[in-house]
Amino acid sequence: MPSDVKGTGAVEAAVAAAAHLLPWREGAPYGEGGRQRRLWVATSGGLDSTVLLHAVRRLPHVCAIHLNHRLHRSSSEWARHCAALAAQFGAAFEQRQLTVARVGNLEANARRCRYQAWRALLGAGDVLLLAHHADDQAETRLWQFLTGRHPGGMPAERELGHGRLVRPLLAVRRRDIRAYADHFGLRWIEDPANADLRFDRNFIRKRLMPLVESRFPAALDRLAAARPPPTPVLSPLPAASVTVAHIEAWLLAAGLPVPRRAVGEIRRQSTAAEDRLPNVVVAAGVTAWRYGGHWHLVRRSSLSAQGRIVVGCGRDLGNGTLAWQRAAKGLPKREVLCIRHRQGGERVRLAGRGITKTVKALHSEGRIPPWRRSCWPLLYNASGRMVAVAGLGIAAQNAVAGGLQPVWTPRTDTLTTEPPPLRQHTDCP
Repeated sequence: MPSDVKGTGAVEAAVAAAAHLLPWREGAPYGEGGRQRRLWVATSGGLDSTVLLHAVRRLPHVCAIHLNHRLHRSSSEWARHCAALAAQFGAAFEQRQLTVARVGNLEANARRCRYQAWRALLGAGDVLLLAHHADDQAETRLWQFLTGRHPGGMPAERELGHGRLVRPLLAVRRRDIRAYADHFGLRWIEDPANADLRFDRNFIRKRLMPLVESRFPAALDRLAAARPPPTPVLSPLPAASVTVAHIEAWLLAAGLPVPRRAVGEIRRQSTAAEDRLPNVVVAAGVTAWRYGGHWHLVRRSSLSAQGRIVVGCGRDLGNGTLAWQRAAKGLPKREVLCIRHRQGGERVRLAGRGITKTVKALHSEGRIPPWRRSCWPLLYNASGRMVAVAGLGIAAQNAVAGGLQPVWTPRTDTLTTEPPPLRQHTDCP
């Protein structure tokens, strides 16, 4: 986005440098199957979001999304202002009505509602832009430090729902945003709640930060420094001697937030009995699992497709690939089978072993990580009898000499390095 207006460079340069906006800058924001991806801009009507919406107004398929918290008597008026703003800038407009609990921490309740709404909003490949800037980042880190949290700050971008959340202005100072708005004559709303010193962040912004900057002029720049990028290869976290500091550093290295509740729960569950497989949600779509003496970070994935498959014909199931190879004992070629998932209590008498095993036991013997077990393919024949646990065993009554053995290759869904490879039987001993 070229800049030929003096004083607007910082904002325009930040938007132009946002890699996730490249499909829109090139005019081809289409994803898999030709689906049109949408560029959402969270629009409150305030200074920051008004400037961001204006800065991306020339990109295709921009839609301003306004969340009406219904906490102020002027909230309907603000929604109308945002709709008019979007129309003025040539953007589409949508709004959502939120129901924010007034019991407990109002700020936290409102934030939770916002992220739930945004998560539900984003389709595959969509991008949501938030207008947080460098001053916000500095205030967030100071708030985190003062309230006993790890001062990791806000990530510049991360997954959210089926899309991505991006903060393109995170390196831009508030004064530059104000200069941009003044130059273009933009109008915005001042939320009176932003002046309420009962809220921690307002107190930090209005009282603490001016005092800190007057004494330490470079403090804000240091507090607003960019978070380091995620570690390309992140090892699982040993559970035996884990500390809060270890957990916080590990989550930051993964590019994740450092929620105090999740950190405390990981620390507590690190000493759980060895036969337990605890898991803790650390961020939307990401769970920490304790397995094999280590904590692993796992992305949420949808269950594999359930339907029919023909023995000998490989198939991509979305979260992995089911293939076939010849074995001493296997299933007859071209038999039509049904793919299902574990419900609990399934048992199979194994070919070549003369014993009956539960699917749970086969998973344990095959060192299947617990986060893969619920969507591990179980194969059933037309009579509704389970004939195979993919890669782990064939039912004796259905095995034929020189038949085909199903081999399951799950798609990588961990942020940390994978546990040791599982053992898949190719000969059904």
